[in-house]
Amino acid sequence: RGIVIQSNAMKALRNIDLEEPVRAAGVTLQRAIFSSWKGNTLLEIPLAEMARELSAPVVSLPRAKLCAILLSNLKVGVVHLSSNCVRFELGPPGVKLFLDNGQEVEGSALVGADGLHSRIRAQLLGEIEPFYAGFTSWSGVTLAGDFGDISVAHEMWGPGARFGWAAVGEGCMSWYATANEPAGGEDDPDQRRLALLKRFHGWPSKITKVIEQTPDVFITRADIYDRLPVAKWGDGPVSLLGDAAHPMTPGLGQGSCLSIEDGVVLADSLTWSRHLIDGLRMYEQRRIPRLHWFITESRRLGKSAQLENVIARWFRDAAIRTTRHAQLQRVKTALSFSL
Repeated sequence: RGIVIQSNAMKALRNIDLEEPVRAAGVTLQRAIFSSWKGNTLLEIPLAEMARELSAPVVSLPRAKLCAILLSNLKVGVVHLSSNCVRFELGPPGVKLFLDNGQEVEGSALVGADGLHSRIRAQLLGEIEPFYAGFTSWSGVTLAGDFGDISVAHEMWGPGARFGWAAVGEGCMSWYATANEPAGGEDDPDQRRLALLKRFHGWPSKITKVIEQTPDVFITRADIYDRLPVAKWGDGPVSLLGDAAHPMTPGLGQGSCLSIEDGVVLADSLTWSRHLIDGLRMYEQRRIPRLHWFITESRRLGKSAQLENVIARWFRDAAIRTTRHAQLQRVKTALSFSL
């Protein structure tokens, strides 16, 4: 799978000397084009121009490469895999974490970055189920082929569905699709391509080609969830980060980018605070207002993009075309970041 690291996250990575390795590992995007499934352009975002204005590029690369870059800059033995957290206990001198393999780990603080169904969040804020956005998603990676300028990312909007793609380097392209579906649906693992070809029948032939040349084993499906913004992420020496703190729908493509921001702001807050707990609260105060906007805006955009009614979609498309300047300003706000 691919990931787009937008200017805000690239600036965050600059603070930890990882901007250049990430840039070198992927494709620098110059434009993003949003169009109807009939091919009519709704909005074109001049990413290169914004990159100059914001002093940071937008880069698309495989997730595996991003993870490898992050891991390569950590000391050996820092990261331990295949151990899920179950619960934590507070007490001197800090926090004890209980893992599902029976192991217990003690530390001065605990930052729950354990995703949408975070056990740390549940213990802090209560067991509340996430909100299903009303649509599911598929994603895959295939050879880029003859899809034109690799510096241009595309997304098409149709009746209750979307399809997007972007080059990620080494001759490959990452793509994603969404469709309005009840939660909990599943595909036959050996028939995912056929199901998607049927669902996107009548869309441009380039989309059909992307699906056809992606092996079933490289296609994954996931329902889309988010949570309402909350005013509290932590207590004492415990806090949250990433999807554990602020899961959102992918309308703005900012989920992973904001998690990168979280990590950099957390480190900065701890550096400048005299006491660890003060640093955690500073981190939360700096992040929560910004994330409220992203969660709300991503949910609004997701609902708009997934409209099925033809008349509602006509008015939506007309509104986008007549408010392009305001749309671009919103994008610029999303791409801005500073410590």
